[in-house]
Amino acid sequence: MNEWLEFLSNQSLSHTVGSSETAVVPMPEHRLLEISGKDAATFLQGQLTCDIRRLDNQDALLGAHCNPKGRVISSFWIAKTQGDAIALRCHASIAEKALATLKKYIVFSKAQLVPSNKIALAILGWKPGQFPALGNIPERGKFSIHNELTVIHHSAGELEVWVAPEQAVSLWQSLAAEAKPASQQLLSRHWVTNGIAEVQAVTSEEFIPQMLNYHLIDGISFKKGCYTGQEIVARMQYRGQLKKHTYQISGDGTATPAIGTSLTLPSAPDKDVAIVVASTSNAVSEKEEPWRGLIVCTNEARETADWLIDKNSGAKFSWAPLPYAIP
Repeated sequence: MNEWLEFLSNQSLSHTVGSSETAVVPMPEHRLLEISGKDAATFLQGQLTCDIRRLDNQDALLGAHCNPKGRVISSFWIAKTQGDAIALRCHASIAEKALATLKKYIVFSKAQLVPSNKIALAILGWKPGQFPALGNIPERGKFSIHNELTVIHHSAGELEVWVAPEQAVSLWQSLAAEAKPASQQLLSRHWVTNGIAEVQAVTSEEFIPQMLNYHLIDGISFKKGCYTGQEIVARMQYRGQLKKHTYQISGDGTATPAIGTSLTLPSAPDKDVAIVVASTSNAVSEKEEPWRGLIVCTNEARETADWLIDKNSGAKFSWAPLPYAIP
């Protein structure tokens, strides 16, 4: 990992990419955990919100690990790696906590959960047949394993590749010969545009999965049976009234609120109604675009307010559309 980060420090990563260009993006802000052993899948099935059995169909999964009160400790993208081990990709800021909390439950399972040294890369704007080194690209929502690479074709269109550190530099050079090396801000912008929020350290144990819209983007199974926090999550789905969802907002680019920033109503600047859960740069294309972010916000504020205010900076933010409907 250290050699990879040193290599990256000498790479020129663009912050802007044209609409017709392919971009290859390193993901140094993310880490992988890897679980193996006889009980690996069974253990995860009893801990995460997604149905781990779907991995047998090569489904790439979004999932969350909740505390007993149904609050999301950590969130992951999940796929198999070589030898039927299972890897969970999360934000680096939450990796240690995610590992520690999952290990609390694994002691009686015949499974081993460890930090993985594998490296994650993403590809945006790719074209069929553009990268022979990745093998046959799976369908959207699926993963494949090719020459010890795990290749995920996300539902939002991007590819994600998990590669061993000793292969990372050569793979990067192969991909960069056909694509423009770009910073992770481009990938973060892509996730925001598609309404996909991940949990970071500052937002850990703040929200139930539905507040992050995970029930709308295939991050929760309501048929799989019990897992930690399942009773609370299911009760909210079938009996509760969800008062908060994740929404997209935009600004003029003069203010880029950090994750965890509270936003308020113009009419009630002392009342917090939203928390920023994703924040990206506005410099991601050849044309100037508004800043975009994701917030967990009360439904009432979304329905009644024309904009929200950062109570620290005074910056105003308007609503932006999501690619899926919130009921």
